[in-house]
Amino acid sequence: MRIIIMAMVLIVSSSTSALADVYKCKIKGEWVFSDQPCSRDAEKVEMNLYQPKAEDIDKQRRMTKRYTEDSQYDELEALRAKNEALKLKITQLENQREAALKTFDDRMYAYSDTLIATHEQDLFKQINEVKRDYHLKIMKVQAEIQQNEARIFSLKVTLDAQNQ
Repeated sequence: MRIIIMAMVLIVSSSTSALADVYKCKIKGEWVFSDQPCSRDAEKVEMNLYQPKAEDIDKQRRMTKRYTEDSQYDELEALRAKNEALKLKITQLENQREAALKTFDDRMYAYSDTLIATHEQDLFKQINEVKRDYHLKIMKVQAEIQQNEARIFSLKVTLDAQNQ
């Protein structure tokens, strides 16, 4: 692995400056690369560097740009689909909350037109806990939707700027 990394460093550094000689030597059982002979048995390494044509570089840049845009459109559609699923989840949570609250109905009675009473001491506490738990779950889903909406907005701005 060190050999590959060293070779890559040498290739990059040699491509940015004048092409220097590269030597390889075996020191203590490991290959070492250097710009100077590192031992008496040092071997000069022939470096064949490929310089792509300008049109090849432009073609690769266009392909990369198209791939990036396609990825952004895919992410945009995935976020929209996820938000639709999350909105359905909110509806399901609201329905589950109503069903859970309905189970308390037969344990209460009307005291007057506006007051409800029960013989169970902690029944209203249980009702409030159910309401709180579902409220927290729904708020968490809504926060995720808002995060997705912010990312959708950001992607739209980026894509609009790229298309101009």
